[in-house]
Amino acid sequence: MYDRGELTDQDDLIIEFLFACDCGGKLSYKGCTRLYELIKDYGDDNEKYGYIGWGDDCATFADFKEIVKDCSVNHWIMKWD
Repeated sequence: MYDRGELTDQDDLIIEFLFACDCGGKLSYKGCTRLYELIKDYGDDNEKYGYIGWGDDCATFADFKEIVKDCSVNHWIMKWD
């Protein structure tokens, strides 16, 4: 992503997010703002994440983007456990 100019040295928050533990972490609203800019037009919004065995109750990439956007707009810290 650095080679393509999508990330700069100012995007350390995004790098930390990408390598954060999936069992717990956080991303500031500024990090969410930058992350949303990177992902808003990326990927299949219907791609499912999580436990597929739950069927239609599984989160989608669109759900994830909405969470990131909400954190950005409302100046919330995104946290996960």
